[in-house]
Amino acid sequence: MMKRFISLVILYFPLLLLGQTKGLKLGETMTFPAMSPVIRNASPTLVWDSVKSDLIVLDFLMTSCSSCIEALPKNQKLQQLFGDRIKIVPVTFERKEQVERFWNKNDYTKSNTLPVVVEDRDLKNLFPHQGVSHLVWIKNNKVLAITAGDMLTEKNILQALSSDDLKEWPIKDDFFVSDTTGKIMGDGFYSRFDGYVNGAKLQYALDTVGEQVRFRAVNVTPIPLFLYLYASIRELPLMKKERIKLAVTDSTRFIEPTDESQSIWMKNNAFTYESIWPISMGKEELINAIIADLANRLRLNVSLVDLPAEVWQVAKIKKKKNNGGDTKKEGMPLKFWLTLFEINYPQLPPILIAGNEMELIETENVSDFDGLRAALKKNNFSLQKTTKSILSLRITEIR
Repeated sequence: MMKRFISLVILYFPLLLLGQTKGLKLGETMTFPAMSPVIRNASPTLVWDSVKSDLIVLDFLMTSCSSCIEALPKNQKLQQLFGDRIKIVPVTFERKEQVERFWNKNDYTKSNTLPVVVEDRDLKNLFPHQGVSHLVWIKNNKVLAITAGDMLTEKNILQALSSDDLKEWPIKDDFFVSDTTGKIMGDGFYSRFDGYVNGAKLQYALDTVGEQVRFRAVNVTPIPLFLYLYASIRELPLMKKERIKLAVTDSTRFIEPTDESQSIWMKNNAFTYESIWPISMGKEELINAIIADLANRLRLNVSLVDLPAEVWQVAKIKKKKNNGGDTKKEGMPLKFWLTLFEINYPQLPPILIAGNEMELIETENVSDFDGLRAALKKNNFSLQKTTKSILSLRITEIR
């Protein structure tokens, strides 16, 4: 079975509308429950009054959230680094028996010693949320910050320990309501460009407002925004890094550095955009107009073009005629399997198929060029490294 795709999984579970307006906010005083059931602890309950750490970080998670689970070894190292000064506590509403079974079997958790609050209701009621990982930073019983899981780093812990005001941090607020009223303009056109909205979730929306069409994008960055727009009017391949061609002075405006948390990078580089257009415009005309307006505001030239890149080429191997006839094959379509392979291994180059892309093949668990070539050969396909012109998103700055 192919290696599991690691991604940030956003999980939603129902909340009453009334509950969405409740919950502690930044700066408010936290009153912990007397105790909470836990696993991986000296006793089956965690008595909160016994926790004397300067900083407590509640890490709300679920066993089905892969990114939450994969962060636990890193979080344990942070706990060991800071010792008694901090207390990192994973929290889940899931049943104790279910969590224990998972923790004992999973490679990321079976040696993890962080105490895990299970069957939680009290803490989640204090901090309602929809997506995990959801971090609540508590210092001296005050809510210091509410963030996404990627903010739990050594640098940010040091800042939290030394400061009582982290309002500049990116806020995770799953119930933030963006301005969606729209605007009616007499000439049928309106465009507005604003900065990052702290607390708002990433959002794309194309809808009708009266006799006009409105497009709104909240907390977005250029590359995914332009790809979203182009994909709404034409089919795009998997747009891997080889298909993104930048000619800009500062690439960190477009691509997240590996040494920075995504939340911080988004706060520094994301923006909000809204425009309103005549309802008489066709879909393709409308999208191209939005792309042109956005590119102009960002001082960019943006286009989809064929450009040369290093790729892996798959082709059918010609074979001699079989007088007995081909037997009916079972398996997965070649295109689907290779798409999953590309998703699971984003560091590898794009894969092109020269015909026969829906032929059924027998799949194998492979992770590199040699393994993929061997598996394809068994199915009568070849694999070679070459250079081809492929569809690419080209972005250049307007000087």
